[in-house]
Amino acid sequence: MHISLDSALGRQRRLNSVGESVFQIAPDAAAGYSLRSLTGGDPSVVRVRRESDNGERDFNASGVSSGELVNWVNQQITPPLDLRELTATGRDGPIIEAAAAYSLRNLSDSYAGDVVEVRRSSDGAVRSFTAAEVTDGTLVTWVNTPTNGVFANTGFESFSGASASGFTASNTSSTGFAVSDILNGVNGDIVKVSFDISVNGGSPAISLREALGEGGSGSNPFIITSSGSYTVTLTANNNYVGVGFTEGDFPSEFTVSNFKVVVDGTVSKWYDQSTTSGVPNANHAVQTDAAKQPKIVSGGALVTGGLAFDGVNDRLSFASSVALSSNDFFVTSVLKVLEGDGDSITPVGNASGNRFLISLDYDGNSASMRADDGSFLTEGFSAGEPTGNILATVQRVSNTVTLFHQSSNQTTFNATGESFTLGNLGQIYPTSYSKHLLSEIIVYRTDQSDNRTALEANIGEVYGIAGIPAYDNTVNGFVETWYDQSGNGNDATQLTASNQPKIVDSGTLVTATNGLPAMRVLGNTQSFGLSQNLSFSDFSAFYVVKHQAIGSSISWLGDSGGGDYLRYSGGSYQIRAQGVQTAFIDFDTTISTGDDYLLSAVRGSNTLKFFIDGSAQANTVSSSGTFDVQKLFQRGGNTTQTLNGFAQELILYPSDQTANRPAIEANINNQYDIY
Repeated sequence: MHISLDSALGRQRRLNSVGESVFQIAPDAAAGYSLRSLTGGDPSVVRVRRESDNGERDFNASGVSSGELVNWVNQQITPPLDLRELTATGRDGPIIEAAAAYSLRNLSDSYAGDVVEVRRSSDGAVRSFTAAEVTDGTLVTWVNTPTNGVFANTGFESFSGASASGFTASNTSSTGFAVSDILNGVNGDIVKVSFDISVNGGSPAISLREALGEGGSGSNPFIITSSGSYTVTLTANNNYVGVGFTEGDFPSEFTVSNFKVVVDGTVSKWYDQSTTSGVPNANHAVQTDAAKQPKIVSGGALVTGGLAFDGVNDRLSFASSVALSSNDFFVTSVLKVLEGDGDSITPVGNASGNRFLISLDYDGNSASMRADDGSFLTEGFSAGEPTGNILATVQRVSNTVTLFHQSSNQTTFNATGESFTLGNLGQIYPTSYSKHLLSEIIVYRTDQSDNRTALEANIGEVYGIAGIPAYDNTVNGFVETWYDQSGNGNDATQLTASNQPKIVDSGTLVTATNGLPAMRVLGNTQSFGLSQNLSFSDFSAFYVVKHQAIGSSISWLGDSGGGDYLRYSGGSYQIRAQGVQTAFIDFDTTISTGDDYLLSAVRGSNTLKFFIDGSAQANTVSSSGTFDVQKLFQRGGNTTQTLNGFAQELILYPSDQTANRPAIEANINNQYDIY
């Protein structure tokens, strides 16, 4: 930045007092493009495309500067089942309908139903819960409903402090019992209890009891020889009604505290949240055998990270087969490997059901993502065992299946002739099961190539999955339309995504050296086409720009065929004026990278004058032809004469604005603090 003494002293004052708007100073522009307001109001200045999902949105000048634009680019709050098809105007098409969708969160803003049905291990009771009840403690409270009464004394010589959580007892010569009533059970039941105990004498024992008095033992005893905290599993060998402590030997003295029956909650049904034309698909994942249900509450505490599959026999089966067949499909899942515990899988299998096609295989400290149909094995990556959430996606388009890990393409393979189905959750082969946590799985029977990153962006943000831009706010934003503020509707538009300039780079607003919003233009084909071409005889133009690369040419004004135009080359600006000369005329000011410039050109009565930062250049050029503007940042179709740098403002008048030029330049400099 090149700042005069006056500019340096008055910088803050000028930035806060721009005064009249440009179009109040000089109305009747042919076109005006900026990232600030040129009108004095708060007009729409840009339409921005968000890279994560290709969503689009218009932003006013205030939204660009306030952080609203950056926040929108970095967030992906649309849940998967509310995602819409991509159209020419953004994500405003029909809802993309999934074939099946399972999660402990609501996958649609409109979904208000239950997400999971839970069985309580203490009594076999079953209840369904909403997503809110999973997270607000309602589910855990229900699972941990008290199941034991106050301890009662039978035979201890000294007994005090009796409550549901413990007691203090001592004996010198006789047998003593302290028994708590619990839910009745039968032979074969497994009851887990936890407690703290301080042993001052004897070897107390705990067991299930056949009666609340001095009845016989209903399970194996657990003998305690030292003080400490214990969690004990008791297996019933008879019918039982309570749990009790005996003294073990004489004399005895001990205190029990923090006693509770440890209860698990297991999932008997994982509700399908997907719909077709608003009608629930109801393809729930179920398990009626309590011994094979994954846990959602373990030892009285909510499992962190989803449903816990034990790797022994836990699995959930679909109410009806989710056939993927030989058609396109898309399956994405969020899971977490339990440390050192074998396989975790994305349950896409071949139609015969005897081999799983896609799996995440974790063995010790190594990991691989692979495709396996019994005749070939394709590994997508090999890495250390992940400790956080994994986003695993399988996609089939035509005969090509692609595996994605953390949104990164790992491998592809040809699946011609293969027919697939969605297998049991938690099951790898008919006799092999996976040990992992599963938070979410969504299934589409259609090609979701255009929507994959949109789906993954929301999931990555919700579950904190590193490597997905929305997770750590590093999303790019691109300008699709730079709106004309003149009122003539001559908007500058670029619909090809790869040719759009950036306005948000890896989550951060693009700025020029002056620290104000800018567009990063990379040259080549990055340019805007105008709604209508502009052709000038007399004209005035004002351009705020920063150059990134000296030596590359940029076109500022010019037609597509060789008429008059301005360009930058080799350290200075040049003009070639139609009908006067064929060579380029250099202006006298040399410019450099890293500085912001205000470039002005005024032509009237066949004479063109050029100004850099308000200073007139030595050469005044006679020019009798027309200047045509067909594109911004590019001379017609010539990709070697394009801008490589940062653009903030371009204002074009179809008239000689010599009288207003100083006031216009002062307004622009007050905004951008250029000189």
